[in-house]
Amino acid sequence: MDDFKINYEINPDLKDIQFLDGKIFENSFLKIGEYSYQNLAFFIREKTNKIVAGLHGHTGLGWLYINVFWVEQKFRSKGLGRQLLEAAESEATIRGCHGVYLYTYSFQKPIFYENLGYQIFGQLDNFPDGHSKYFMKKQLQYEE
Repeated sequence: MDDFKINYEINPDLKDIQFLDGKIFENSFLKIGEYSYQNLAFFIREKTNKIVAGLHGHTGLGWLYINVFWVEQKFRSKGLGRQLLEAAESEATIRGCHGVYLYTYSFQKPIFYENLGYQIFGQLDNFPDGHSKYFMKKQLQYEE
């Protein structure tokens, strides 16, 4: 083991990160077969084309992952967030997904998601200090 050295890299080369991703894919492929992820994005825009709300994620392996979900403050509580989630969930079912997952924080009102059928399946307290990070999921109804 003396032939190896651990290198700490603050800004790693993108090629090195892609190498790691590729190795994980290869290993997963051996266990579950070929798979891929497909991006998904929805935006709500004003007449000027300014984005006032949006959602970005990907689908794969039967799940929709919501990575980014945002509604401009002055447009919250007007149904835009619900419309975005419903649009994403609908597209996910078309793509054959049976569930959706995301994470949110205690200061981002997880009750919003709970009211739309999402359930907490994991929680990290003091992430950040004084708050919690919630991992949430929802089962989708789809036709095979």
